[in-house]
Amino acid sequence: MKQISRRRFVTSAGSAGMALLAGSKTVKAQGHERLTIGLSPFINQATIFLANELGYFSKMGLDIDMKVFMDGALVVAPMLSGELQIGIMTPNAGFFNSLSRGGPFRAFLCNGQGRRGRAVTALVIRSDHYDAGIKTLADLARMKGKTAAVGAAGSINQYGLGSALKLAGLDPVRDVQWQTSVPQPDIVKQLGQKQVDIAEITYHLAYLAQKEGFCRILWSRDEILPDSQAAMHTVRDDMLQGKRDVVVKYAMACIQAGRLFN
Repeated sequence: MKQISRRRFVTSAGSAGMALLAGSKTVKAQGHERLTIGLSPFINQATIFLANELGYFSKMGLDIDMKVFMDGALVVAPMLSGELQIGIMTPNAGFFNSLSRGGPFRAFLCNGQGRRGRAVTALVIRSDHYDAGIKTLADLARMKGKTAAVGAAGSINQYGLGSALKLAGLDPVRDVQWQTSVPQPDIVKQLGQKQVDIAEITYHLAYLAQKEGFCRILWSRDEILPDSQAAMHTVRDDMLQGKRDVVVKYAMACIQAGRLFN
């Protein structure tokens, strides 16, 4: 069997990859379908970034224009206005209110659930509170009057944190002060600066914040709301009606990237 050195293999692979990319650019110039997508930089949406970086969308004849929003709840308005054709939304208050009023979009593909051991978000508490003894669900009752932080009002994060507070015997409407307008990366900084007391944030940010000593992870979404929906791909009705084949191609690329990610 003919031997090949690691250096030669890597060089050959790199050349092949460049050739493939060059071929993709040629196809792109011949008329790909452009899709404008609204999404958030959270771990459950990694499959979309993967599909784009690995060329899955390109192979399906799609060019993807990504618009980043700091919470899935903020995707609702641009979907209503037609700024976006596809949006990765959380099951937030704005989503349900829009649908009840005839919003021109629908969910068509899952983008993460709080299945056991596979949560997307985590409930975190400031490190000094944890050191003072707030370590169990019942201990959360001592958070009365404190500041609870989430990325957006009516978001799935607010629902998750509010559910935990209810399980601890608190009224999530009256017993805490809600901060709902600061992006999640900045909530991490606020935890370190002791400006907020408790938060529900995406899991990778929670992990990084704990690693820095800003907070401690108490529970993940799958423990508070097992099997709850975390997010979904939504599409405008006019897009689904006029270019259904494009939506199917988009879904195929996302599913393939999801298999790789999992």
